[in-house]
Parts: sequence; C-alpha cells; structure tokens
Amino acid sequence: MAAVRTPTANLFRAVAFATAAALIATACGGSGSHYVVNKPAETYFKVPKNWEVTQIAGDAFTTREFLIHNAWSVFFAPEGLQPDALADLVKSPAPLGLALIGQIEQGEYDSFDDLSLRAIPYVDDTGAPSYLDPIDVLNRQDDDVVRIYGLTTIAKDGLRGYRLRYQISTGPDTPPIIYDQTKMIHDATHTFYLFRVTCQVQCFSDYSHDIDTIFNSLRVRRDQP
Repeated sequence: MAAVRTPTANLFRAVAFATAAALIATACGGSGSHYVVNKPAETYFKVPKNWEVTQIAGDAFTTREFLIHNAWSVFFAPEGLQPDALADLVKSPAPLGLALIGQIEQGEYDSFDDLSLRAIPYVDDTGAPSYLDPIDVLNRQDDDVVRIYGLTTIAKDGLRGYRLRYQISTGPDTPPIIYDQTKMIHDATHTFYLFRVTCQVQCFSDYSHDIDTIFNSLRVRRDQP
C-alpha cells in the first residue's frame, strides 16, 4: 500500500506572513460577501464581508514535505482572529479557514493515492500519529473518535478528490471539533488543492450558513463546463 499522505496532520505549526507575489484579490460577491481569488490557479470562493483574509506562507506547514516551494496559502476567519489561532482550535470562538494550493513534487505525486485525499489524521491513545479512512468509519458506524457527516467523491475534468465533513474528539474534557474540507488533485498539472474550515460543534452550528456559502461558492476553473 502506498504511504498515506496527511499533509495537514501538523497544521498548527507556527505560520509566517508571506512576502511572495502570489495574488490574493477580493471583489464584490453580493451584499454580504466578497471573493478570495487565486488567478494563476483559476480558483475562487466567497467569504462573508466581515471575515478577514490573510496571506500566509504555505511553507509554514508540513505540506512543504510534498509540495514544491512557495505554495499559495490564505487564512480566513471572522474579524479579529489571526493565523496563530490555528495553534489551538478548541479555544477559537469562531470558524478558522485555510486554503492551500501548490504543485506536488514528482516523486511524491507517484505515491499520492485517493486515500491520501480523504484520510483523517489523529493522535492515538499512545500519542502516536495515526489516520482513519472515513469509508471504514461509515461502514462500522461505531467509531468513538470520529463521526462522519458527509463524504462526496469529486471526479471531473481532471480533478479528483473528496468533500469531507467530520467531527473528531479532542479529549475527555474538551469539546469535539468539526472539520469541513475539500481536498483535490489536478492530475495533469500535479496541482494540490485544500480548502478547510474548522470549528467547535456549537460554533459550527452558529456559523453553518457562512460555512455552507464558502464551500458552495468554491470554483476551480478546471471543474467548470
């Protein structure tokens, strides 16, 4: 079996502000939202107008282990929240969003299978990093660590991946966290796409409309007619 890639298993490492020239553009997207745009990747999505968008260094994440240098990455969240909030999801009072686009190194691409695009990373009882396949979790329906709320396969115009929404336990004395994410690869160009929003269960319920707007508005030109 090919090695499972969990590129954001250590997502909460310190982030540095990017100084690269990768473009982030915002424009009107209706009275209550505005667009985040990556023109080179022909990708855009909407966020609420009262959310801030901050470009950060893609190399700050462990994704640098499989992405070519200078990946494009943005943090987005309601006003007042900064990228360092990713260091402790449980303490965040509002949703935290991340978008990451980059090209996969050739050697890594050859072993990047579908499981790598849907695997759920977690730390087991011994403190060791591990992962769950959401398909296995759905089949068992009795996992006490992860609960799957949605798993949709993406396969269109050269893009493959998954839209996945799941809840994961964070400990006996802390609330579970919900992850909503779309993770894809464009095989012809070896381009990797990650769009993710995380939030506590009650927070997720409170912001469900905003989160749905973000993911429903997501467009990658390669997946359009």
